[in-house]
Amino acid sequence: MVQDSKREEFRKYLEKNGVMDVLTRCLVSLYEEPEKPADALQYVRNTLGAASPDKVELESLRLVVAEMKEKMTVMEEENKELRERLAGLTVDADTADGAEEGDTAAADSTAADAKEKK
Repeated sequence: MVQDSKREEFRKYLEKNGVMDVLTRCLVSLYEEPEKPADALQYVRNTLGAASPDKVELESLRLVVAEMKEKMTVMEEENKELRERLAGLTVDADTADGAEEGDTAAADSTAADAKEKK
């Protein structure tokens, strides 16, 4: 009795996760093959494996990901350098603006002094 309930629980688990559907489609496909393959187990493996990516494709994608990570690191470093340069330019511009304002004030003061002397 306990074994029957465990079996039923496992069957529900397989159905819930789509395993039963995949296995059923695989076996129906084998059944409908006009010429039965010599190695039925290999046929099932190939049919089930068709849903998963090929090892070569996975390796190719891993290489692409590694390449993209490397490019991202380079770009992040470049971004950091550019931000630092921009911050330096902003500080230089602020300093130059302050100096110009001081020069203008000094010129205004000199002009006012000249008027007073007249």
